[in-house]
Amino acid sequence: MPSDVRPERRYYAGLSEDLPPSHWQKRVRSITWAYYTIVMGTGALAFLLYEIPWRFQGLIVLGDIVFVINLIFFVVITAGLILRFALFPGAFKNSMLHPFESSFVPCLPLAMANIIAEMQDYGTRHTGFWLIKTGEVLFWVYLSVALTICFIIPPLQYTVQRHPFSQFSPLWMMPALCVVFSGALASTVSTDLPPYSSVSVLTTSFITMGLGLIVAILYTAGFITRLLVHGQVPAAQIPTLFITVGPFAWTAYGLLAVGTRIETVYPMLQPPPFAMSAMSGPVISLAALLLAMLLYGFSWWVVMTSLVQFVYSAFKGDLPISIAAWSTTFPLAGHINATFQLGQRLDSRFIKNTGIVLFFLWLVFYFWALVSTVFGIWQGKMLVEGAEHNAPTPTFDGDYLAERESKQEA
Repeated sequence: MPSDVRPERRYYAGLSEDLPPSHWQKRVRSITWAYYTIVMGTGALAFLLYEIPWRFQGLIVLGDIVFVINLIFFVVITAGLILRFALFPGAFKNSMLHPFESSFVPCLPLAMANIIAEMQDYGTRHTGFWLIKTGEVLFWVYLSVALTICFIIPPLQYTVQRHPFSQFSPLWMMPALCVVFSGALASTVSTDLPPYSSVSVLTTSFITMGLGLIVAILYTAGFITRLLVHGQVPAAQIPTLFITVGPFAWTAYGLLAVGTRIETVYPMLQPPPFAMSAMSGPVISLAALLLAMLLYGFSWWVVMTSLVQFVYSAFKGDLPISIAAWSTTFPLAGHINATFQLGQRLDSRFIKNTGIVLFFLWLVFYFWALVSTVFGIWQGKMLVEGAEHNAPTPTFDGDYLAERESKQEA
């Protein structure tokens, strides 16, 4: 009896539909946007090494090494994605439409932002003013990409895709996270820029941080409701709980860092712009400090509630090896950076030392993610077809819309 359900369609560049891809092509097809979380996590390590309040020369050298390694990660992953999209026609479209994989598209601008920040922190010492101006240009490129993704991905989730409320995931906050990081990047890029260029970057970041923060608050309320109604998320998504920390922690850090820069830059503007006086910088900086402290306090609550669920699942042995392990690194790094920055603003030795302790605890998460990735690839649990059941980001290089329609017709 013929079946009414249409078979899943797969396309292979240069191959007939009946000829399966080779082993290396299967590897390439398994590269998703989620692998940019490796760049984000390693970039967060470089960020933390630069922010540690107790300085010594070895930190700068170590940061330089991490920056070079992260740049290699970025180039390799980008080349892998381009190769995947070239080999498998329709792969790019379906990566944007797939309910899970599309949630990680915001990792691209976040990975870009990490590379740009590291260029400014570690690269400008070895170059001239040209790299500083390049960082300014790249900041606007990043912000354009981040805003485009923030405006496109959520509407796709509402229209083309279908998401039962029981599957509400922290991944849906990724578009907000890629926008709020603009504050952290603006504070880094603006450090050596001329005053008027610096003010443009800093003022814009205030607006975009507000956009991302409010979107994140709305999604957080929905996710907490989902937890109350349907209980804990599936085991494969447990590490992604820490994504909820990201928008609040990175906004707190961004407000503190941008506020400090504005307090320094505004008095340099001669004549001062309209509606700005000599007191504008200190007033804005104080307001940013107060709001950052509120967000930092809430960030602690999100960190602890996520950590309890993570530890509970770890003791039960429910944490599978997957790329989702990197979801813990970048958001938690934002919380630690905010701790360092708050300690600097309040000149509190206790808060600074707390940040140091958190940094060493964070290294446990980073090396857990790194080792899990190496062993996962080696043991065939990652970067291979058939490993999708161990990750919240399954690949699908067929026609997603056609597949959804076939299921509806069935």
